[in-house]
Amino acid sequence: MSERLPCQTPGCSATILPTTALKTGGICMPCHQKKLALEKETYILQNRKDVDRYAGIIDPVEILKIMHTPRKYNLLENDLPYHKSAQELYHQLTEAERKRK
Repeated sequence: MSERLPCQTPGCSATILPTTALKTGGICMPCHQKKLALEKETYILQNRKDVDRYAGIIDPVEILKIMHTPRKYNLLENDLPYHKSAQELYHQLTEAERKRK
């Protein structure tokens, strides 16, 4: 059986196989996964941008259409909410706007 090596992360008492040490740079897999998760989180925080889907749109019907359109989740985009709720917009619609699709 191979001799196990200590994890190189300060404060970690785990031991790892030499093959794992070669793959991860001398740290145990839990520490390696924590490091990767932290790097991913840091990247997301540095590159996330706010997206205002309602910028420049004043037509309440169009705003409601945008509100009800499903969007695919993107970690790097922060969707800004509209300043009114859909319920408030529905209450403000005129008869002509209610008939529009």
